[in-house]
Amino acid sequence: MRLFPAVILVASLAGVSHAAPATYPKLETPMPVANSGPVLSAVDLFKQTAPSIYLIVAAKDEAALRAHKGVYEGSAVAITKNLALTNCHIVKGRAKLILIQKKQKDAATVIASDPRTDRCIIQTETMQLRPIVGVRAYRDLAVGEKVYTIGNPSGLTSTLSEGIISGLRTQRGVRYVQTSAPISPGSSGGGLFDERGNLLGITSFKMEDAENLNFAIAAEDYWRKPGPKQRAAHRKDDAGE
Repeated sequence: MRLFPAVILVASLAGVSHAAPATYPKLETPMPVANSGPVLSAVDLFKQTAPSIYLIVAAKDEAALRAHKGVYEGSAVAITKNLALTNCHIVKGRAKLILIQKKQKDAATVIASDPRTDRCIIQTETMQLRPIVGVRAYRDLAVGEKVYTIGNPSGLTSTLSEGIISGLRTQRGVRYVQTSAPISPGSSGGGLFDERGNLLGITSFKMEDAENLNFAIAAEDYWRKPGPKQRAAHRKDDAGE
C-alpha cells in the first residue's frame, strides 16, 4: 500500500522530462552543521533565513520566457554561495532558469537531478547567494516541534508561515517531514525551518482534498545517494509495476 497517492498534487505539475545530469548528488560541499544557538522569534527568524530563499522563474527557452508562455514559478534554498536546493518538478523540461531575490537576478543551471525523488540542485552563474545557517539531521526531528516555512506561493515572495511537525514519513526510501505549515503552488522548493533557523526540509507538496497535510523532503536527503530501497522502487516503476 502506498502512503501517498502517486507523487501527489505538486508533482503532477512536472511536465516532460529534461536532459539533467544523471548522477545524484553532485555535492562537493559537506552538509552544514546544525545551528545550536538560541530560539528565535518569528521576526528574527525571518530576518535571518528569508535572504536564503530565492524565487525561480523557469521556462522552456528564452522565447517562452519573454512571451510568458508555460512559465513556472517556484522557490529554492541556498546552501552555498552558488548552490541551491529545489524540487525537480519546478525545473523539469524548462531549460531557461532565472534565480531572483529583490533586485538581484541571475541565470541558473541544474547540476544534479533525481526526478524520481524530486531532488534537484541548481547553480548560479555569477550571483553570490546567501546560504542557510545550518541543517538538522532527520533523526533529530520530533513530532510536535514548531516550524516555519518560507517560500514564494503564487509569486508572493518571501512569505512566512508557521505550524508544527505533524509526522515523519518514509516513502520509497525518501524521508518526508509532514507539517501543518501551509504549502501552496510556488512554495515548492522553499524551506522548512526550526526555531533556530536550521533547514529541516524542502517544501514539496500537499495532499489533495485534505487540510494541513503538507510535506517537505528531508533536507538531509539532498546529501544522500539513492539507497537499495530507492533503486528497487525505481526498477519496479520502470517495469510498470
